[in-house]
Amino acid sequence: MKSIPLQRGPNMTIRSKLHIAAALLAALALFADSAAAVQVGAWQFDGNLNNAVPGKAPMAVFGGWAETYTSATINGSPATVLSFPALTSSQALQMPNQAGANGGGSLTNAWSIVMDVNFPVLTGFASFWQTDQTISANDGDFFVRGNNDGIGIGGNYHGAIAQDTWNRVAVAVQPSGGSYLLDKYINGVLVGSTTSGTPLDGRHAVGAVLNLFTDEDGETAAGLVNSLAYYNTALSANDIGLLGGPTAAGVPAVPEPASAALAVGGLSLLGLLRRRLR
Repeated sequence: MKSIPLQRGPNMTIRSKLHIAAALLAALALFADSAAAVQVGAWQFDGNLNNAVPGKAPMAVFGGWAETYTSATINGSPATVLSFPALTSSQALQMPNQAGANGGGSLTNAWSIVMDVNFPVLTGFASFWQTDQTISANDGDFFVRGNNDGIGIGGNYHGAIAQDTWNRVAVAVQPSGGSYLLDKYINGVLVGSTTSGTPLDGRHAVGAVLNLFTDEDGETAAGLVNSLAYYNTALSANDIGLLGGPTAAGVPAVPEPASAALAVGGLSLLGLLRRRLR
């Protein structure tokens, strides 16, 4: 006598969905973990150069210039900010690079920087930073081109920075097909992108320190900086958009990646399927 197979139609379908949902959730969790940006530097300049990230190093004054703190008003709120002079080729505000090697090279090739900055007077090029460890050896690596002019490098300038105005400037750097891609933002808005034909571990990679506000031939300007954050990956347009414009409180933490939110939704779906299976 032939045995009749047990019919499990609906439950078998739900079980299949349950397995698929569980696998998808696991993949999302892995993606969320790998996609999360790690903030390896957070400086608020509240009377010191300390790093707000536990266990991470402070910035340092290089070249003997005077470290001065002053009061400022940012969007109607009071703040203590660092004032720096127009630095020479033997001076810098040095940001320690604690992101480590990435992007397939021996230096930090994928990274992001976000800062609240004000240049009281802009009459020409003013450097944001130089990656070369010897300042006098090469040109700066990212500039503002003048009052009401753009930010960038290599003739590719986008957006507009007005003098005596607080702006949140953000740049996301990553290797791309044998070059580097620099996405540039002002107050959370993508103003332009630059592709630089520099090889891995080249001009836009960061070594032991990032030399801030300096240049080899004096293209610098006096300024104020209220807050600066540094990350070990290229932040997305969504991440930087959520950071918005300058605030007295400084650059906030980057929100969890969108994949984390998807994972939460996946947990809800998984729970629903399990209830239906019972």
